[in-house]
Amino acid sequence: WPVPSDAPFHCVWGTSADNMYVAGRESRVVRFDGYEWLSLPLPVDGYLIDMVGNESVVFAAGASGREGLLCYLTSEGWSIDDGLPRTVALRGLWMGWSGEIGVAPVSGNALVNQEGRWSNDPIYAEELIAVKGGAVPMAIGTRGEHSLIFSRNDGVWSVEAAVKGLRLNNLWVAGIAKPPRLEISTAENG
Repeated sequence: WPVPSDAPFHCVWGTSADNMYVAGRESRVVRFDGYEWLSLPLPVDGYLIDMVGNESVVFAAGASGREGLLCYLTSEGWSIDDGLPRTVALRGLWMGWSGEIGVAPVSGNALVNQEGRWSNDPIYAEELIAVKGGAVPMAIGTRGEHSLIFSRNDGVWSVEAAVKGLRLNNLWVAGIAKPPRLEISTAENG
């Protein structure tokens, strides 16, 4: 099934062979429903770089002009998350346990939305290249002459590896987001 677009693709995401989404350097997403491609235009002129979701919700991140753009899919089409703080173009996003959504701009702090509130989530990179979610959210970025690989555990980004002189362009992370750690307190029976 040829994709009805001449634009360069940035991301492909889906939940099954009859629910696939493709986005790139145009102001729309094309969705394959198992029979045909459907066009889902963005509400603004922009492009998307990444998508995440599950059977009930789909989020997409990218840019409109020089500003970050976060959209979510409704039955009427794409809507913009107007609550996202103003930021530069987004390079990626992840979806965590219990509906946490995280976005990462080209530079500056990542942002995490938990229960409807956005907060800063520092990643210490000069430029962020990509962010992906899986069992653990991961990111790649640069600092000086080094490409860095980050992981996010317990809400904190840490450097996993630094490679000098090699430019990493993307990453893939597998697995389902882990449930939060449970703290169990025991009461002594008297």
